[in-house]
Amino acid sequence: MVNIEFNGKKITLNQATNIDNLIKEQQIKHNNIALICNDAVVPRTDWVNTQCRNGDKFVVFTMVAGG
Repeated sequence: MVNIEFNGKKITLNQATNIDNLIKEQQIKHNNIALICNDAVVPRTDWVNTQCRNGDKFVVFTMVAGG
């Protein structure tokens, strides 16, 4: 089991997973979001190859264009 924090909520994953699958499991659309893991931005291109680890803290932000 993997224990993580996702947007301030503690979650226990039953099996190891990558960030891309975590986002899908949380029913968040991939469009216009940024993800921070342990205070570092994780580029979308790395989501498939980055495994969630015990104790990770994830924060998802919706990006908004403006001017």
